[in-house]
This record gives sequence, structure tokens and C-alpha cells, in this order.
Amino acid sequence: MSYSKLQWSDGPAGGTAISAERLNHMEAGIESAHLTLTEDPPGSGLYVIGGQDQ
Repeated sequence: MSYSKLQWSDGPAGGTAISAERLNHMEAGIESAHLTLTEDPPGSGLYVIGGQDQ
């Protein structure tokens, strides 16, 4: 599952009110990132930061 960033704008004219749909979208992205990290633990060689296996 991929996460698509949403653009938020301040104020009533921004048109980005907080809604269950937007909050669920964030929750799904957070969950996906968490699962990726737990399925690809440090030292596995799959998760690389700055060219070094973490």
C-alpha cells in the first residue's frame, strides 16, 4: 500500500477541514510505515539509510 501526501491549507477558505476520511488516510499511512519497519528489521540488509544498513 502506498501513501499519497495530502495538501493542507489553513483557515476556513483552505477547504481542508479535518474529517474521518483524512484522519483514516493518515492512520493507514502510519500503519503501513510501521509494518514496513517491523517486517524489515535493522540488520536485515533491506532497510538502508545513507548507504549504510541500519
